[in-house]
Amino acid sequence: MNDKSAELALVLLGSLGLMLTRGIRSYYRAVQTGQRDIEMQILFALAVITLVILPIIDLFSQWLDFADLPFSTALAWLGVSVGVIAIVIFCCALRDSVRYRDNNDLEGGVFRFIRHPLYTALLLWAIAQFLLLQNWLADAAALITFAGMYTLRVPRDEQYLLERFGARYLDYMEQTGALWPRLNLSRDR
Repeated sequence: MNDKSAELALVLLGSLGLMLTRGIRSYYRAVQTGQRDIEMQILFALAVITLVILPIIDLFSQWLDFADLPFSTALAWLGVSVGVIAIVIFCCALRDSVRYRDNNDLEGGVFRFIRHPLYTALLLWAIAQFLLLQNWLADAAALITFAGMYTLRVPRDEQYLLERFGARYLDYMEQTGALWPRLNLSRDR
């Protein structure tokens, strides 16, 4: 794999991801009050710019070549793997948000392990972009996009879910990690 094929892989994975983004709306209908949210639309547009458009620009132009890092094939293949995992988590989160959250089941599907799997998928996507593009400017943009979305949206989502589910959600928060499964290292004897 060379740098252009890695960029093409990211663009193809990104195109698949874009097709799946229509499901984000159904997720937010399940989690939010249904009001039109300008902030979310701006953050979503920023995500499309940094996670899809910048890789396309990097692939088809030389505008971002000044920020290229030395290319590593091993890192690129790792990036493909991380990108596929991101898409799988994303699809599972969308499916499970409709299947379980609409039925007031906090611990169904991927939500049994992670409270915010869509943000996990977004973070993994940013990591995949870093590994595939190996361009510091595009990578920084992806990580800043994730950080902005996470810090602005997750507290609101948590507050909404606390209001909706009360003590059940507090117990759920203690048992599951926000982005990664929580390791239970205690042993029952």
